[in-house]
Order: sequence, then C-alpha cells, then structure tokens
Amino acid sequence: MKTIAENEKKFGSVDFGGVKYILSQYAHMDIYRDDIRFYASGINPATGDRVIVAWEISSEWDKLCDDCNKYEALTQAIKDSYYQFPDELAKLKAELAAIEADYDGIPEMPNDESAACDWDNPIDVAIID
Repeated sequence: MKTIAENEKKFGSVDFGGVKYILSQYAHMDIYRDDIRFYASGINPATGDRVIVAWEISSEWDKLCDDCNKYEALTQAIKDSYYQFPDELAKLKAELAAIEADYDGIPEMPNDESAACDWDNPIDVAIID
C-alpha cells in the first residue's frame, strides 16, 4: 500500500473548504444523477477519512466533445444518404459547415483531459468511510 506522500507525488492533492486532500488515484469520468463529472478517491491526511473528490467538466470541453460526436453523426448520415431529400441534405450540410466554422476545420476529440476541468478547484468532496 502506498504512503500518503507517495500518493501525493503520483496523483497530487487538492484544497477544498480549507482542507488539503491527497488523491489516491487519477481522476476518471463518470455519470452521477444525469451529470457527467470527474471523480478521484483521496484521503484527508489530518483525519484519515477516505473521500471522493468531484470536478465539474468545463463548458468548453463539454462543447468540444458534443460537437465532435455531432460532427461524426452528421458526416455518417450524409455519407449513408439517409436523407435523400434535397432540403434535408442541405440542412445537414449546413450544420456540418457551422461546426467546421467554429473550429476552423474538423473538430478533434480531445485525447487528453488536462482542459476538461478546473483541476485546482473541485466542486465537492464527500467522505466515504
């Protein structure tokens, strides 16, 4: 089992409500009450309480992920010619063009989560013991 110091060196720490918490794992994305957040286990070194730390996803990162998924779906719909009516096809192409204009090209799904949250400012810490 890792020591608190080893966990802090590997996973980091956060301050919340004037208390420093040492993380014991990397944050991972999960769904809770219809909301997507990042979570990580940790410990309050002063009390020994095990905790779960939560971060809210940034609106910019959330929009980028949504736009990437929408772009992929629109591209596939156009490619598969599900919409053979000219008006519908034009509407899909216009939506695709609007997304491309927002990103000066094709949006790319983020492959690192460094901008997913404000990592220095969790939104909640809950004791799990």
